[in-house]
Amino acid sequence: VQRDPKILHRNLSALVGTATVPVAYLVGRELIGRRVGLVVAALVAVSPILIWYSQDARAYALLVLFDTAALLFFLRARRSGSPRDLLWWAVLSALALATHYFAAFPLAVEAVWLLAVARPLRPVLAAVAGVALAGLALAPIALHQAAGKSNAWISSFRLTRRLHDAGIAAFVGENGLLKHALVPIALFAAAVALLLWRGGPGERSGARVALAIGGGAALIPI
Repeated sequence: VQRDPKILHRNLSALVGTATVPVAYLVGRELIGRRVGLVVAALVAVSPILIWYSQDARAYALLVLFDTAALLFFLRARRSGSPRDLLWWAVLSALALATHYFAAFPLAVEAVWLLAVARPLRPVLAAVAGVALAGLALAPIALHQAAGKSNAWISSFRLTRRLHDAGIAAFVGENGLLKHALVPIALFAAAVALLLWRGGPGERSGARVALAIGGGAALIPI
């Protein structure tokens, strides 16, 4: 029986999506603690949008894995300044950029943060320069693809429509509607309220880091 390449690609996406769950646990543990790591891993495991892309024959699941792994080593390097952690951050960041150009947005926030707080500065500069060189190496391909205007179709949708659809998809997946997203949005708002009301200093600090990187990754392209 001849194998279908799309089936093979979807199997790979499923494996990559599954591998993201333990990496997400490590990120949550690094940010705040073991219990938060378990919650983050559970949310990743049942996220409709991540499940959707884990069944897709495209590279989005791989992008999430590389970005999540880069975030893990960013958190470690931010705390320790270890050249080894910085090297892993740079390698994973370069792989994320090679997977999808939008990886540049969270990586830009992480790079600026490392330059601001991580010491000694020399290995930080080397790591950031390595990621920048990887981006420059990809620039000719990106410019060639942009010249082809293969993504021009999205210009027919208003920015407000795109933000609306992306926000709903983040909570309930690509085929979700606003009515499906109301309960998840309410639960998210309740979680934020509990964090502000009952969260300790460590929990709030970890949440600020996650918000800065996630928020920056969303606001920069907007």
